[in-house]
Amino acid sequence: MRVLLMEINQESNSFCAASNTLENYRNCCLYEGGEIPANIAGKQVAVGGMLQALREDGVEVVPGLCMRANASGVLTDEIYDFFIGKLREYAAAAGQVDGCYISMHGATQAESHEDVCGDVLEEARRLLGSGVVIATSYDLHANITPRMFQMADIICGYQTYPHVDQYATGYRAAKFGNRMLRGERFHMAYGLLPMIQPASGYTTTGGALGRVMRNMLARVDGGRVLDMSAFQMQPWLDVSCGGSAVVAIGADEGAVRDAVGATMEELWRIRHDMTPQTVTVEDAVAAARRHEDGRPVVVADFSDSPNAGAAGDNFDIAYAIARQAPELRVGTIINDPALADRAFAEGLGSTFQASVGGTLDPKFSRSYPGTFFVESLHTGRYMIEGPSMRFLRERIGPTATLQMGNTALVVCHSMATTGDPQLLRHFGVEPTLYDVVIVKACTSFRAAYGKFAGQMLVIDTGCSATARLTSLPFRRLPRAFYPFADQERPGQMERILTK
Repeated sequence: MRVLLMEINQESNSFCAASNTLENYRNCCLYEGGEIPANIAGKQVAVGGMLQALREDGVEVVPGLCMRANASGVLTDEIYDFFIGKLREYAAAAGQVDGCYISMHGATQAESHEDVCGDVLEEARRLLGSGVVIATSYDLHANITPRMFQMADIICGYQTYPHVDQYATGYRAAKFGNRMLRGERFHMAYGLLPMIQPASGYTTTGGALGRVMRNMLARVDGGRVLDMSAFQMQPWLDVSCGGSAVVAIGADEGAVRDAVGATMEELWRIRHDMTPQTVTVEDAVAAARRHEDGRPVVVADFSDSPNAGAAGDNFDIAYAIARQAPELRVGTIINDPALADRAFAEGLGSTFQASVGGTLDPKFSRSYPGTFFVESLHTGRYMIEGPSMRFLRERIGPTATLQMGNTALVVCHSMATTGDPQLLRHFGVEPTLYDVVIVKACTSFRAAYGKFAGQMLVIDTGCSATARLTSLPFRRLPRAFYPFADQERPGQMERILTK
């Protein structure tokens, strides 16, 4: 048995002006052919899990292309065409294969293509034939469209948020695919709710969504229902077909349909319970001044999170704290390629005046003047601390660590894995030594920062990943969706697809 292995991982934010380039992928993850097992085997990512499952079951891996970059605005058509072209190239070179396993984020939009993942699956099916097993893994924030459901044989999603099960999800998907290669057949059920929720408003470790996820996983009985995934659609994706989806896999068609229906009912009942509890800058300052145990107050600037596709160039919180409480030591990071390049031009140990912020997406962020001292200069290469994606290497472009008063500022070209402390630690800003640490993440930061934070707060600066979804200029998403409209029980509850 032979399986073609592919990955395209890109989370799109329709409202962010900043877009990735192929260079961003090369800096993060762009491997072809034999480079894939050499660089990804054993790593805590979905493709790593797929590789392990294939090896365990004695399936020959035909490595194609794996490309992953940090979230941003919509894909350029150039990147879309690049991946589709590589899919065709590797499908032709592979010859006869029995399966195609593809890891995708699932919330991917391109300039001229709304449903990129649906396009990828349809093209894979056209190239490889109806008899080839297509197994897929996705982020919990995927937008699973009806076309994706029809084109794939296996759909598995992350079951944790903060995400700590990427590897396990790829492994699950590949194991189901391998069982199908050996002749087993499964039913898959799918339902789609007209609902989006701010990703900063929930976790799977507790709260309303945590209860629903635990109930969902309890429905996996090892027999009739073998696997379930609930996808909370990335809410900053303005597409005509979307929503929060539930997928179940099992041996009994009626059982998987019932399991999907029950989870959909639960998700709809908690729709009012997934709004983040935000604070003001004044609240954060007061909290930092109260803490006398030396542990930092961690503030999430979630609406500017590059993990959610925002530009990561907002400096509002750090600037406001510096004005209101200049005695507080603040550590933070920002995407500002112009400022990073200026620091390199000025040189180590120099002092210069410049502006910070608002360089990538000025629609949502403004620039602030400042005097900066160049503490250190870096290549931008570091290793992820985890737990999510532990030991994976990242590259964020030429990076400078600057001092502006009591604010230590890591300035880079394109930050990645924004909830990981190494994004500060590696560049000389040790989070535990500061009064306030500002991270640009929705929820991912909680897994690592929760180990040493005195308190964790969230502030909505109104950028392109804001929790105030009704404030964003949605044009394609139907206005009948929650939170734009509300209804007692949507008709989609009755439209569960099975195959």
